[in-house]
Amino acid sequence: KAPSLGSAFRKLQSVGLYTKTEHRTVNYLNNLIEQDHRPIKRRNKFYQSLRTASSTIKGMETLRGIYKKN
Repeated sequence: KAPSLGSAFRKLQSVGLYTKTEHRTVNYLNNLIEQDHRPIKRRNKFYQSLRTASSTIKGMETLRGIYKKN
């Protein structure tokens, strides 16, 4: 989003660095961590108590971690 990032990136590419890298200014494409836990955030809108939500979220994150490692 900062204007200086685009010019700095072009300067690095002109020198020969990061030639195969594409600079994307769309925030949701760059932020992989946000993309990773989006389904968990979507499911958690419906909990009534914090205790239930906490235990369920821990279980869901554990399962996602297990599947990600495989």
